[in-house]
Amino acid sequence: MNVPIGVAIVGAGYWGRNLIRNFLESDQFDVKWVVDFDEGAARQVLGSAYPRTRITADVVSALDDPLVEAIVVATPAVTHAELGRRALAAGKHLLVEKPLAHTAEAGRELVDLAAREGLTLMVDHTYCYAGPVQLLADLVHDESLGEPLVVHSTRINKGLVRLDVDVIWDLAAHDLSILAALLPPGIHVESVQAQGADPFADGHLKEAVLAVHLSNGGLAHITVSWLSPVKQRTMSIVGTKASVHWDDLDESHRIMMHGFTGTPDLGPASSREASTRVIRPLEFTDMTEVPYDTTEALRLMVAEFARAIKTSTSPRTDGAAGMVVLRMLEAASESVRHHGAPVKLA
Repeated sequence: MNVPIGVAIVGAGYWGRNLIRNFLESDQFDVKWVVDFDEGAARQVLGSAYPRTRITADVVSALDDPLVEAIVVATPAVTHAELGRRALAAGKHLLVEKPLAHTAEAGRELVDLAAREGLTLMVDHTYCYAGPVQLLADLVHDESLGEPLVVHSTRINKGLVRLDVDVIWDLAAHDLSILAALLPPGIHVESVQAQGADPFADGHLKEAVLAVHLSNGGLAHITVSWLSPVKQRTMSIVGTKASVHWDDLDESHRIMMHGFTGTPDLGPASSREASTRVIRPLEFTDMTEVPYDTTEALRLMVAEFARAIKTSTSPRTDGAAGMVVLRMLEAASESVRHHGAPVKLA
């Protein structure tokens, strides 16, 4: 029998309300509890259509409920580790909003605890389930683009400024999780450089630029900002055979693939000749729109959580994937503290 999994969702705020909606709409889950300090706000999010779902400000009610098999944590990042530890210690499967924890050390403790208890641990790296990202990963992994050389990613807007994390841990976490999903076997991140700005001097970076160095000599360049007057979400990947561009805000042509011809060809030359030689540039050709799955990413993420629990197999964005992103985030923060010096990943 396909019995729904009893689940409690902790946090009914900005992201929690999206998770609540998707879990309520899934036939794989039965939302037993919504936990939030503001019970009135949680009741508004839940609405009147789900009278069987209970609301509480005390997470213990959900942790002690034997009908709750899984806990979803959508609270400030600094609380993820403690709430996650309590959920796993209570024998509950765990889904955590990104990032997995506020430090790699705390994240590792969650990974180890889940393994000891035989429980599913999953991180909500939502973009990894989006149709465009799945398509980009396929293009990289099936070598349609050739070997990836350069990745450009821009995620800027004037909008929500979080108080629990800075712009790197909020916005760049998305791009780093996408990058980790894109890289084919044999290519990994070697080091991270980052610089950021805190123009309001409140202790939180509002804008940052990251350079992520790959083991094949490639480079991923990531720009994030909470202070831009315009909103942009774009990613380009340039490979040895072709390139692809994704505009997440362009409804008409979100993903365009470009072939190219021409290669820089200097040939043997004296230093005097080389200083005046014009290099023939690459010419991009054969621009083609590429279709992709338009299913809401959160819906697919929720389905993946159910599949992992019911089959006792690792989800796509498991604890190990969350740790990869955490290590890059910590490296970026350390680089900022050292004025952009490269920080190698352990």
